[in-house]
Amino acid sequence: MSIKPQTQLYFIALLPEPEIERELYQFKIDLFEKYGYKVSLKSPAHITLIPPFSWSIQQAEEIRKIFLQYSVQSSSFDINIQGFDTFGDKVFYAKPICPQEIFDLQKDIFQYFKPYLSEKLQNQFHFRPHITIANRDIVSNELPQIIAEFNAKSYYRQTKVSEITMFRHDGSKWVIESQLPLKSRR
Repeated sequence: MSIKPQTQLYFIALLPEPEIERELYQFKIDLFEKYGYKVSLKSPAHITLIPPFSWSIQQAEEIRKIFLQYSVQSSSFDINIQGFDTFGDKVFYAKPICPQEIFDLQKDIFQYFKPYLSEKLQNQFHFRPHITIANRDIVSNELPQIIAEFNAKSYYRQTKVSEITMFRHDGSKWVIESQLPLKSRR
């Protein structure tokens, strides 16, 4: 007999346009096929605005409503993705060159959600925009080779960000729970 968890995990992020997301996700698949890295395969390519937080399963509809009631002030904007980088030896990512709008949006939505987040998350999260390609299961002595392989790709893309996405963990992977459109540019 399995015990059902009493909480559900959520996070809030920005997704690149579908074509760019597929390219970035293919990089995750490439690393899985060559090195066996699979942790990052559980989510689409994204930029995290609010990292995973727990919410009671009984109140799942409430957190969805809270998200949908967020008053979006930001307009859609473009992000350039240029090359790759690392955080230490456990995160390999595609490097977004972010406009001020992303920092303003993250600050605003984080402030809105602050009453619903744990004190630990409120105090320890530092926003560093990135699009994870591999994490946690990276073998550190393989990282220099990976960096060299990916930097040889000279990857550069521009993507429009037009909505905020709330993800929910379904027990094995992250799925889209809900989305909010950003305002149209004038």
